[in-house]
Amino acid sequence: MARISKTRRALIQAEVSSWPEWKQDFYQFMVDAGQSVSMAHMLASQQAPRSLTDDTVMSGMRRIKDLPDGRREFICQQIVKNGGSVSMWDTYQQGMANFTGDPAAVIGHGDCLSKIRKVANERGEYTTGIIDVDGRKNREMKQAQKTYALHPRIVERRRQEMLAKDPSLAKKNQNELRESIIEKHSFKGK
Repeated sequence: MARISKTRRALIQAEVSSWPEWKQDFYQFMVDAGQSVSMAHMLASQQAPRSLTDDTVMSGMRRIKDLPDGRREFICQQIVKNGGSVSMWDTYQQGMANFTGDPAAVIGHGDCLSKIRKVANERGEYTTGIIDVDGRKNREMKQAQKTYALHPRIVERRRQEMLAKDPSLAKKNQNELRESIIEKHSFKGK
């Protein structure tokens, strides 16, 4: 059975409660018979599920061209200043921005859904609604892979100990020796 978000389930329940009684009974019969909430909703409403395309998502978003003049100029300047490019037909989603003029918050027409997913995954964010992304797993994996460098005094002490045991190491590149000590002895996460 497919898992749907609590928000989607609540929206379906709200729509079902506005139906005539015979449709509500049919919906409840389908759910009781073991159908998923989405399937029962589709069968009772006698409508195929609506497809989610970039056009559908962007239809409710305000384009940069629709912003007030002063705000539009300021946002565009900040985006360009931060290394992004912007078109008047793009949208700027402040909720996705880490700072004013964040180029990651500029959504173009052809990459709406994929860009929102990509940004949420990269930042380790959890989103539900139009797009369901659990980026927390991605963030936890990155934190687990993080290594912590050793303090330079510890590295130097280990290097001196290794040189005392094997004087031939003095002929090797000392930076490579330090890097190997850090790689071997540093904490690598959980």
